[in-house]
Amino acid sequence: MIFHSDYTPTVEHAREMAACAEMARTEVGLQKETLDSYTELCQYYEKYLSTALGLEFARATQSINRESLRILDVGVGRGETSLYLADQGHHVCVVEPSYEFCQAVDYVGHRFGKNLSIYSSPMEHLLIPHGQFDVVIFNVSLHHCDDPLRALKVAYDVLVECGQLLVVSEPMLPFFKSHESVMEGLLKSTHDLGHYGGNEHSYYYKEYISMILKAGFRDVKSSPVARYRSRKAIEKALELDHRKPGLAKTVKKTYLNLVHLLMAARLVPMLELVKQLSLIQVTFSATK
Repeated sequence: MIFHSDYTPTVEHAREMAACAEMARTEVGLQKETLDSYTELCQYYEKYLSTALGLEFARATQSINRESLRILDVGVGRGETSLYLADQGHHVCVVEPSYEFCQAVDYVGHRFGKNLSIYSSPMEHLLIPHGQFDVVIFNVSLHHCDDPLRALKVAYDVLVECGQLLVVSEPMLPFFKSHESVMEGLLKSTHDLGHYGGNEHSYYYKEYISMILKAGFRDVKSSPVARYRSRKAIEKALELDHRKPGLAKTVKKTYLNLVHLLMAARLVPMLELVKQLSLIQVTFSATK
């Protein structure tokens, strides 16, 4: 079932929703004929789980897949993560502002008996009773929120005491870049930096930590994402970079392999330094 929240979108958010609606209309993977072709639910999410982002999601949620939990999955897009979690036996509720994406998730869920509660709303405007969930997950989605601190405060409110927050695979703003430079880059190259209508935001590592703490969470931890953990994962991460071959892609490949070597050698002080400089992508976890 899909529930709606009434709110007044910003110009940027409205542009993002229009981009999502266009994707839902044009992408073959979201067409009814494609969705009807699946004979098993895993066929819907297994391709995503084989990508660099999917590998990290599976790694980050490994510890919670040992028991049935009440999970709020925030900013799910096409919903592969939500249906994966439901397939693991969890009770999953979905928050996704794009109504068209919500329709696809709802359709696949009903086909395979996973009747998710779906809220077509930004997390900042979600209106549900407090203390309902054991886990709240932002999977590459917190930076899409126009007010991420408010979104985190909502996450805090809907969690039970000692509930867990996971902020998975958020993009990092390197120490040598400014927020202004990111916005300028979006205006020049929306396809490279923001395929959801260009409504992208980036934050420094310390800014993420600060927002999570300000929202009320404690025991904030961070761990390098899966893309650094094996050569195979590095290859999959590079597959996501659709830029033409050149210096930028070469630098990225070198950087990924360097971080992999730091992890393999267990050089914790160096890893902590690159974290503080926002030079490594991480997954955050915290407790209410």
